[in-house]
Amino acid sequence: VSLANNYQHDRIAQVNQVVAKNLISINKYVEAADIYKLAYQYKEAIDILIKGKLWDDAEDLARLKAPELKQYINGKRKTFAVEANSAQDLVDIGGDENEDKALDIFANRNQWSQCLRLAENKGVEYVQKYSTLYIKHLTDTRKYAEAIRVAVKNPVVTVDSKTLEVYKNLGSAVLWQQRPTDEGIANL
Repeated sequence: VSLANNYQHDRIAQVNQVVAKNLISINKYVEAADIYKLAYQYKEAIDILIKGKLWDDAEDLARLKAPELKQYINGKRKTFAVEANSAQDLVDIGGDENEDKALDIFANRNQWSQCLRLAENKGVEYVQKYSTLYIKHLTDTRKYAEAIRVAVKNPVVTVDSKTLEVYKNLGSAVLWQQRPTDEGIANL
């Protein structure tokens, strides 16, 4: 790279590309990005850092040298998080839309503690929605005591038909948890 920079200015872009490609092939993303930074090719450097999932490094480079690329990085990070189904990355990015997606991912993965913790930060209606989904999951998996604990910890604020159905099913399941056997009925 130094030789091309000193003696073959017309080939510097080609040399940078070849060297960076070789560095990327051995997972040396920072070093590959450094080559482009030396040539003031910040977008290319940022693309390499993004490829290596070095989000903080990409954001730092944009902040210091190419502030116009901050939105570009945010868009790439959000796309990556959505495609990777990465709830924590969506939370880290922030914003209501991203956090709502993260809540759904946590719920679908049965990561209820993370889901309810994030819901608490977003407000009562989110706590009710996701605690109701959790109670339904616990009822479906016959973990009635845990479902009751969640219901007591997160009382219903507004009643809708879905919430009512979940609580009705939990109540029925708890009442009928110990079904009488034929032998028990005969002794009545």
